[in-house]
Amino acid sequence: MAVNNNSINLQYRLGKLFGLVLGAFFLMQVASGQAAETLDQNNKAYFSQLRIYNADLAEENWTLNCRGCHKLGAVGLGKEMPNMNGQVAKFLAVEGGVEYLSRVPGIANSPLNNEELADLMNWMLLKYDAAHIPKDFTGFTAEKIESLRKNPLNMQAKVVRAKLIAEILMAEKVNEAQE
Repeated sequence: MAVNNNSINLQYRLGKLFGLVLGAFFLMQVASGQAAETLDQNNKAYFSQLRIYNADLAEENWTLNCRGCHKLGAVGLGKEMPNMNGQVAKFLAVEGGVEYLSRVPGIANSPLNNEELADLMNWMLLKYDAAHIPKDFTGFTAEKIESLRKNPLNMQAKVVRAKLIAEILMAEKVNEAQE
């Protein structure tokens, strides 16, 4: 039986290509895992005051209770469900911002208990906007969540958010002018 050199050559090339692609994939996985681990370690060291009792459960609770609307990466759905990535911790720096975050319908009406919500909120801040967490912010606690979620911002959430965003933008302009 005659061996077709073209067929063998093609198989060899495809095998090499597959090996390169597979190797690149694993290299990217390792690199992204190391970067994420470094970020997590830095966040734990720098923001140790934001206690999270169970980060795995907090992430799972985010996935099950928040990600459906806020989407993967907390990028949101436009005006109805705003982008939180790189933005959410800015609310902590304006008067009423902590209260707003604790009273939005998804938090105030959540089936999660107060401890789980405090963990989720602290995890979310570290995961999606650690750069904007004020140095004096001590984190959400079960007690803080419990007291604030009793008065949810159901119909008022958009109005309150717009007011707070205007204050955030004003503060950013003042900071830019001072620099």
